[in-house]
Amino acid sequence: MTDTPVPDAVNTLQFARDLARLEARLADAAGEWLPLEQQSPAAAGFLVLLHELTEGTDPVPAIATAMRAHDRVYENKREHHEASEEQRRIIEEEVAAEEEVTKKVECPFCGVSAGMNCRGTGAGGGLRKRSHRDRFRLARSLNDAPSEPGGGTASPRGSTTAGPASR
Repeated sequence: MTDTPVPDAVNTLQFARDLARLEARLADAAGEWLPLEQQSPAAAGFLVLLHELTEGTDPVPAIATAMRAHDRVYENKREHHEASEEQRRIIEEEVAAEEEVTKKVECPFCGVSAGMNCRGTGAGGGLRKRSHRDRFRLARSLNDAPSEPGGGTASPRGSTTAGPASR
């Protein structure tokens, strides 16, 4: 690099204040205390570059260090995003499996038959994405109820009907 003369119009004190303000903004954007979703890889890299250059490090090693800082934050964000997406997918599969079990009974709230989606009860009355809570509880109670030794079966209201060997 060649030494270029600094124009007389540059106020050194103002430049120092602007540099400090930029550093503070970058530190806020790249903050390691922030959740990963909010950290900025570019700000992290630029902040490291700024520190390296103000400490007098040669430009090429300073840029390499800044690129490593950027890549580290970027990779952490990518891994976090992949883990979040995997967790979301698992939850969606569990909800879908629960809905399949829940749809095996008639809904006591809206009266829809087994195998159908519940209807909304509001002004629109459209189909709901998830079954009513009462239908979910009923399906769980029927699914979790042990079979009666005398041949009784569970009824939709949770009571049991007696078979030949009733009490």
